[in-house]
Amino acid sequence: MQEKPLLSVVMITYGHEKYIQEAIEGVFLQKTDFLVELIIANDSSPDNSDEIIRETIKKAPENIIVKYTNHEKNKGMYVNSIWTLHQANGVYIAACEGDDYWTDENKLQQQVDFLEKNKDFAISYHRVQYLKGTELAMLDHHRLKNEEKISTLEELSNTNFINTLSAVFRKNDLEIPDWFTYTSVGDYLLWLMICRKGKIHYSPKTMGVYRYGTGFHSSQDAIATLSETNFSL
Repeated sequence: MQEKPLLSVVMITYGHEKYIQEAIEGVFLQKTDFLVELIIANDSSPDNSDEIIRETIKKAPENIIVKYTNHEKNKGMYVNSIWTLHQANGVYIAACEGDDYWTDENKLQQQVDFLEKNKDFAISYHRVQYLKGTELAMLDHHRLKNEEKISTLEELSNTNFINTLSAVFRKNDLEIPDWFTYTSVGDYLLWLMICRKGKIHYSPKTMGVYRYGTGFHSSQDAIATLSETNFSL
């Protein structure tokens, strides 16, 4: 196994003491034939997240190197996200926020294998489930997508159909402009910029869970979210 990570997992977290262990363990679940780098950035959480993270990362498997930072002062979600992306050393980047988690041990291997073989694709993403309280649900736009799909930048410009926890992309395709920290739909804008470099691949395999109602956007009402999205775009 090579010394330099082929893929970096970026994980930002704030106030996720109830969920962060499951998020980290979803990364540790991954079976890969390459080295993985897990970068955890705790944005000075006012709870027991730091203690839970330090205890959990002691169980890291041999194929995963963990780099953990607990910021002394709160940076804010978007600044912390950019900081974390800049720490990535891998050829590829995957993201999983501290309240989401992965469920398939072959997720990273499958997505990296696809991108390695298909250089004209910029992003690989997959189907996810939504966890609302204690109930797992499949959203309509995922439930109806039962086959592999190829999408373009034009299609993505109509709506964001890529869940953060499902995406894997090349670091070289990543450009972070100065104005990024002033937006409120950061991931969507990142996808749009990345997908100028290639096509989008969708796998119908369910490989992760998005925890609905715990993140910033999922807790806002639809009108407020739409208004912020339009302003940012």
